[in-house]
Amino acid sequence: ELKEFPYSSLPEYLRLTKNEICQKEIVTAYFKKPGSYQEFVFEQADYQRELSLIKHLILENLEVD
Repeated sequence: ELKEFPYSSLPEYLRLTKNEICQKEIVTAYFKKPGSYQEFVFEQADYQRELSLIKHLILENLEVD
């Protein structure tokens, strides 16, 4: 679903579109293999999903005497 999001530059970074709006070299220079950027993005998305599932479990304003 990330690849199809209409307001994302991800399809351009993954070379799924012919758009040439982004300066992709700036971001892709941090990744050794071409597929590494996609792997990074998807892992971060999975991590965010996990956080949203457990965020209600966090105890805030816990006072310890």
